[in-house]
Amino acid sequence: CPSSTTANSAHGSDLAMARAVSLGILLVAAFLRCAHGYPLPYCDAGATVALPPAGYAVRQVQILTRHGDRSPLSVFAIPGQNDTATWECDLTSYMVNDDMRAKHAEYPRRLYELSYQRALGTDGNCAGGQLTLRGAAQHHRLGEALRRVYVEKLGFLPAALEEKHLYVRSSDSWRCIQSAEALLSALWPAAQRRSVVPIDLFPDAVDDMQYNTGLCPRLGELQADVEAQPAFQAWTKRMGALIDEVETLLNATIADVGSFMDGLHAQTCHEFPPLCGERGCLEVAHIARLDKEYNNLIYLTHDPRYERNLLGKLGIGEFLNEQLGYLTDAAASGDARLMYLFSGHDSSISAVLVALGGFSGEWPPYASHLITELLEDQQGEFFVRLSYNGRPVSLKSCGNRSMCPLREYTAIVQELSPGDLSQACKPQQPNKLRSWK
Repeated sequence: CPSSTTANSAHGSDLAMARAVSLGILLVAAFLRCAHGYPLPYCDAGATVALPPAGYAVRQVQILTRHGDRSPLSVFAIPGQNDTATWECDLTSYMVNDDMRAKHAEYPRRLYELSYQRALGTDGNCAGGQLTLRGAAQHHRLGEALRRVYVEKLGFLPAALEEKHLYVRSSDSWRCIQSAEALLSALWPAAQRRSVVPIDLFPDAVDDMQYNTGLCPRLGELQADVEAQPAFQAWTKRMGALIDEVETLLNATIADVGSFMDGLHAQTCHEFPPLCGERGCLEVAHIARLDKEYNNLIYLTHDPRYERNLLGKLGIGEFLNEQLGYLTDAAASGDARLMYLFSGHDSSISAVLVALGGFSGEWPPYASHLITELLEDQQGEFFVRLSYNGRPVSLKSCGNRSMCPLREYTAIVQELSPGDLSQACKPQQPNKLRSWK
């Protein structure tokens, strides 16, 4: 098996840096398969983009992404006496203006370097949940794949970007913002841009691109009710038994299962040594069982059967109707904006897929991408096609078809509209309010 090395940044172009890191990702993937024996699907969605079927012309493309590889949200949730992980995040190339680099050849890559101390529970310069260089490279490769399909092969997107062709929206977190920047830097390199690209940021308080109980208190009540259902309680027992095994093995207490799984995924993706305690180490079999069971959580907490998909209406319905508006505008009048990029989270993609009946049961990996295309056939009829990580999505809501007529798709999404959100989201059981992320 290949040895793993830390990817250190060097002076040079973004493209050269990203290609070097992409090679490192391939080596890491090989290492994971050999050393751990469990190629965790969570680590990388890949950069495959599905071509539209023959006989259809693309009229608009919308891309909803999950950010790339990142550091754990909380290192304090990861027990293990041999936790020697050092998290390095050096993404100044996606934070420095291109013109600044061009005008100042000797522009220093770094003026200061932050460092967390291991004595405080972590090591390296990554904040909690920060995009890593590997995560940026994942989105850079996705941007290259999008350029090959929509610019070079189909000629749908222009070779040189103008602001009127593109709309970009991002959740207000650096990992999402930098993922969008990395993708766009490959889709339209600096030499092919004629204007600055604005990115609309939605703060957490008003972000409807994922389930948001702060924005919709009623949603928190419904999720508390879901947790009381027999199916969720059965899952809690199964997952609890697995966590008990891990606690016994590591001789440690896991206070928050979600934070522990987040840290475990991040550590496994970065080929750090397995967590060990006084009684042994967390082996491949443990990780595989934990991962398989934890995947069930998404469907349970987004269950479309509950109250006729009320979770979907309040959790992601507003965002789906925003997307629908762009599609119908393009079909009616030829919207000048050819592409919409939405940079979000795993919870963004999973919520959309579950609400539309296209969820496969797999937790969205890093750099996952859900592409919604408006297609027109030779008779002038419009269709909507979704593809997820390079595979067309068959929508249960549209008769298990991957090509959904626009009029039917419009009815499906309008059915998910929450209506007056301020009224629909009013709490009805104040004692059941809770936060869920």
